[in-house]
Amino acid sequence: MRSSVDHAPRHTVLIASSTSLIREVFHDIFAAATYECLLAASGREAIEIVQGWQPSLIVADFNLEDMSAVELLENLRQQDPDVAFIILCGNVFKRNGKVVGLLDSDAVRAAGLKLGAHTVLEKPVRPRDVLHAADQAIEARRVAICRRQPLERQWGEVRPLAGVSELLAMFAAVFSVAPKPSVHPVAFDDPHRG
Repeated sequence: MRSSVDHAPRHTVLIASSTSLIREVFHDIFAAATYECLLAASGREAIEIVQGWQPSLIVADFNLEDMSAVELLENLRQQDPDVAFIILCGNVFKRNGKVVGLLDSDAVRAAGLKLGAHTVLEKPVRPRDVLHAADQAIEARRVAICRRQPLERQWGEVRPLAGVSELLAMFAAVFSVAPKPSVHPVAFDDPHRG
């Protein structure tokens, strides 16, 4: 952890929640730990902020106004495969601010982790647990990027194939045999040959 003398922001975190109280509470937790905080009230707003700011970490409440945190993660991973992402979930499922059912936190955890979330934390969550998970998620992102950079430099000139049809065309070009010219068999003992 940083000393109280060092006040420079160490990372930028985007906090996405449809509930203003959740945004405020998590803002205070992260700001006290010297994070620069960005706030989003919807999934669309979070996507726009990520495109412009590229925060170090996204912490998203499962119940966003226009999509779930899992849907937001799926969208953001298309832009950044190493996005550091933490999902917060409670015990109810909401759509457009209205409770529509109970939330299966195990299913949320399985879906989130499968898509690459660092962790799924159940509310209420202790501030130190959120900050610990945040530090781990950011470090995992840093390591993944460091591992990929040498490969990208090494393979930067290699153009990915457009698809199966291009692969088949390349295979045919490499392994095809030139067509044989049409040859009519000639019999040496042919009596009709003059």
